Amino acid sequence: MTIHDPYTGFPVRLTWRSIVLCLAVTGSFLYLGLFSCACGPGAAEVARASADLLCLQTNLVRFRTIVGRWPSQAEGLMILAEKPGTDAPEHWRKLCDPGALVDPWGQPYRYLNPGRKDSAGFDVFSLGADGMEGTEDDVYPEPKNASPFK
Repeated sequence: MTIHDPYTGFPVRLTWRSIVLCLAVTGSFLYLGLFSCACGPGAAEVARASADLLCLQTNLVRFRTIVGRWPSQAEGLMILAEKPGTDAPEHWRKLCDPGALVDPWGQPYRYLNPGRKDSAGFDVFSLGADGMEGTEDDVYPEPKNASPFK
């Protein structure tokens, strides 16, 4: 089969090999799309929350590097997005948007300092789909070197 390239006008010859390759690639993408949907309800939200939490951890480390301390429990994560009025640290700068502090279920991410899981540092987590703390659907950042394929 011969068609013409709309830009150059030159004939383009489609071979069976190129058609089969195109169908194979399209089929692979469809299979992967169906496979990702088959991971269960809420899998995409959990993955997004976990990625957001890793970003928040990074921004908390950046805050500590810039300011010289972790945010207090009273300041919470909001200090990463909005400059506090009178008690602003001397070297404060905006590290994220306020929208980055909200999980996929519309709840604010939680920050504990000192943390329960990490008593020497902080905890940052999401309450998950049910919005209740201490349940199985709470989302914490994946530990370093953890396999995403459980």
